[in-house]
Amino acid sequence: MRSEQRQESLTRSVRDGAAHAVTLGAGEMYLVPFAIFLGAGNLLVAMLASAPLLLGAVAQLISARALDQTKSRRGLSVVPAVLQGLWLLPIAALPWVAPERPALWLLALALGYHVCAGLVVPAWNSWIAELVPPWQRGAFFGRRNRVRTAVEFSCALAAGGLLALFRGLSLEAFGFLIIFVVAALARLASAREIHAMYEPPYQRPPASAAFTFRQFLYRSPRANFGRFTIYVALFLAATHVASPFFTPFMLRDLGFGYAEFTLASVTFIAAQAVMMQAWGRVGDRFGNRRVLKITGFTLPILPILWVFATDLPAVLVLQAVAGLLWGGFHLAVANFLFDTVTPEKRARCVAYYNTVTNAGLFVGASAGGLLATVLPDHAELESLGLPLISGLQLVFVASGLLRLLATLALLPLVREVRPVEPGGMRAVVMQIVGQTPLRGARWSVFAGAAASEREPEPAPPVEEREGETPSDESGPN
Repeated sequence: MRSEQRQESLTRSVRDGAAHAVTLGAGEMYLVPFAIFLGAGNLLVAMLASAPLLLGAVAQLISARALDQTKSRRGLSVVPAVLQGLWLLPIAALPWVAPERPALWLLALALGYHVCAGLVVPAWNSWIAELVPPWQRGAFFGRRNRVRTAVEFSCALAAGGLLALFRGLSLEAFGFLIIFVVAALARLASAREIHAMYEPPYQRPPASAAFTFRQFLYRSPRANFGRFTIYVALFLAATHVASPFFTPFMLRDLGFGYAEFTLASVTFIAAQAVMMQAWGRVGDRFGNRRVLKITGFTLPILPILWVFATDLPAVLVLQAVAGLLWGGFHLAVANFLFDTVTPEKRARCVAYYNTVTNAGLFVGASAGGLLATVLPDHAELESLGLPLISGLQLVFVASGLLRLLATLALLPLVREVRPVEPGGMRAVVMQIVGQTPLRGARWSVFAGAAASEREPEPAPPVEEREGETPSDESGPN
């Protein structure tokens, strides 16, 4: 692969990310508000936030197996992306084409939408991992995700303003129609950029690299990647006990309009954009496990603080801190996955990883949905004498405690897989502070990193990666 091909493809990947961010900011982000507009209750909201993801994860298993047969990562990435964009069109038309039980129809269509999204993931991850040199992954994905979050921020803000305007005109359904059509067109533009990327020849994994999902589950407790997967799955399950309900809590219990809800949402997105590149450099220098440790012990505090968040300023503060921390967590998870899995197993392992973690999302959201239906609308923490606006706040507290339990129990079992610099918390903080939002600004949305930032460095050795241990015959150990 020539350097020019690599750089052009990475530039197109940034454009793909920017276009996909439009789909997220103007489309996916407003699926739950759309469900509430269509009359969905808490349990249906929980199902909307979890069941489509679980089915999408199952689709990844199918896609990973299909990749071994077709060897076309372009086809398995582009075609489902196109279908995903087109799937938003009937969603946009629901108020007119399904006036009876439209919320249930939204759930059914969301299942198909996320199946298409899941089909993309294994092939795309395998493809992009070969284009990005290992020693540049933290920096590149930090920059790419920063662009994505900046675009998502802008689109979410615009979509929220549009919905507020149309709500004032009593034309709310038309507002949703417009933003979902824009989201669909953006996903089609994203697919076009993916199609134009250079695809290195795909090497079908040898027979020794093939292993079933059952074998993966059986070996997971003894494998570093398996323990990492279990940790992330349980942490996200604990998170999804509460996460589907922050939107109805703001829109119903706090009485936010679309303007306030959008401001809270884009605050979260903006905070991710500010810190994304800094988190990437921290992961490159000190290891992704260090980032997981920092965020894994601080994120459990946030949902508990929603007990005290009863007005817009308090919500904005919590959203800003959440964005800073979740940006680091998700980036570290993605880069740790790339570091831990060998290329010939990457597509299959990504599919298995997402199946397990999305199963966790489903279980967590289902538990949260059931809990939300039995809790009273108003409650009081008697020991603290603290009245609660909604029983959902008790769900938030449970989520925080479960997140902390997952980190305490499982993160110590996960180890870093590549050589990193030693250093305490002070060194990490200095790295973050030294990487201000204006530093590293020598890249553009459509050009990627400046030339001086793209000089290759010697790839560091890997101490242990899944697929490289002598005893590994059919899967991770």
